[in-house]
Amino acid sequence: QSVVYPEFAKLWGIGDMKAFRQKTHKLAFQVGLPLAAATACGVMLLPFILPTLLGQSYDPAVPAAQLLLLGSAIWLGFFWLRPIYFAQGRLRVWTGISVLVVFLSVLGFFVIIPYWGYLGLSLWIMLLNGLGHILGFCFLARKWSG
Repeated sequence: QSVVYPEFAKLWGIGDMKAFRQKTHKLAFQVGLPLAAATACGVMLLPFILPTLLGQSYDPAVPAAQLLLLGSAIWLGFFWLRPIYFAQGRLRVWTGISVLVVFLSVLGFFVIIPYWGYLGLSLWIMLLNGLGHILGFCFLARKWSG
């Protein structure tokens, strides 16, 4: 993100919307999507890797680790979103999305953990990662289409 932000800021600043969208498309499909796919594939390998590296006593942690890895895959797939918002000066929107995700995360600590424990919280965190990025993507798409 810190590498692509200056590129987005430059393109936005000079008003080259065609290059800005091309850069976004390239990063989304040639970088984000392959990284997300590779990370998601790692979810299937985790049941073999985690116990091998840490021992059989870590078997119960595999499902939670898989969910967290899926959340990381979502983040990687949409890594280009935050730099776009920052380059466009839309900090208020990105901050609003972030505040919502943090609020729901904290709420999850009190509601989800007592009922579903660490596995429920892992799922919640993965879902919130998806929610935040989907909201960011939808707001961006709406702005670009209108």
